[in-house]
Amino acid sequence: MPSEYDIWMRRLCDEADDYIASPEELQALLDYVNGRTTADEAAIKYTETVVKSTDHELVYIWALLHDLTKEFPQTHEDIIRLLKAIQNLPPIEHNGEVMSWTDLPYFHFNLREYTDGVRHAALWDQYPDATRHFVNTSAFIARANHCHLIDLGATRGLVLCSEAFETDHGDPKEKQTALLLAAAQYLLLSGPEMYQESETDEYAGPLLKERREAVAISRWTFWQQRLGEMANKGMMDEDARAVAKQAMDKMVQVAAGTG
Repeated sequence: MPSEYDIWMRRLCDEADDYIASPEELQALLDYVNGRTTADEAAIKYTETVVKSTDHELVYIWALLHDLTKEFPQTHEDIIRLLKAIQNLPPIEHNGEVMSWTDLPYFHFNLREYTDGVRHAALWDQYPDATRHFVNTSAFIARANHCHLIDLGATRGLVLCSEAFETDHGDPKEKQTALLLAAAQYLLLSGPEMYQESETDEYAGPLLKERREAVAISRWTFWQQRLGEMANKGMMDEDARAVAKQAMDKMVQVAAGTG
């Protein structure tokens, strides 16, 4: 019986006849997420096309992982294990150059571009699942940042928290909810790193600056207050308020050194 991953992958390929991932990469990833191979085995199979073919661009293998983590948050830890296994693979020669997998070449650039597209779709409500995909992608980056797999997560989180808590977006409830839910993923999954980032004034938004003109307040405390205000103003549904409450509880734990 096909798994939900098999069904999703088939639909993905049907909707895009020229999908950029190779059949071997698709199968290697399916075998892994369906539990038929280990992370080490999948790493070898998943990168075989790149190793054997100079025509297959590296960015292609990352795009498939982004699509999967955007759709299925339950795969995030497995994909992080796969990426760590890929980092341990021996160097290869690609397009005439010796390339190490250690830094996951092109992964960060590809993820940054991908995330920008998902964020834009969510904030402008371009399709029904846009907000869910934005939240899931943010959760993956936050989790990857917390385990030190990538180095762009903390900055992404800081910018997103500034946008969610330190900027007035007016009436659009959907836009504010999307930003809050995405920012909450960083607070929940990468709390200690975000606490450290909050000690800087980088990317400070207008609402934070305005509050500090009246009272001395830490950025972390300001975010906590804004979370409470937004959750209590009826700006979001019950599920979103529950996420906001979880994030506030996590922030208390992190500040106390227990989160």
